[in-house]
Amino acid sequence: MSVVDRIRVATVAVAVAVVVPLAGCSGSSTPSSTKSPSGNAAINVADDVAMESALRSLANCEEAYFTDGGKYAAASVLTTACPGVKPPVGVVTVHLAVTTGFCLAGSVGAGRFWIYDSTNGGIHGPASTDTCNTGIFTTAGGTITS
Repeated sequence: MSVVDRIRVATVAVAVAVVVPLAGCSGSSTPSSTKSPSGNAAINVADDVAMESALRSLANCEEAYFTDGGKYAAASVLTTACPGVKPPVGVVTVHLAVTTGFCLAGSVGAGRFWIYDSTNGGIHGPASTDTCNTGIFTTAGGTITS
């Protein structure tokens, strides 16, 4: 089983482990704290977990690329350098401060983002917009789609 397949299996397992206990606590299959406009909390949680996992994998690719080349990579380079590492859902936008850091904004739907900021402690979210600081990450690095 490839690394990407193992990530997918782990992502599904974590999503199920999170949703099932929450459902049991509230007496409902859809916890009110995670309801979306569509009302499908299980999909929202699974998408969030999948995006967080994808962002961590892409961040590892960025760091490996930086170690080898002394700069961070745009989306087109990342997809070549780390084939198979892409979000299983949504879109990731790459923002670069070429030699000092990177920020990855993963959109899992309208108004729902997870952010990986290499200069500010890693993963954050959910956020309603891409919160990567364009004052720091001045180079647009493109996008990676599912």
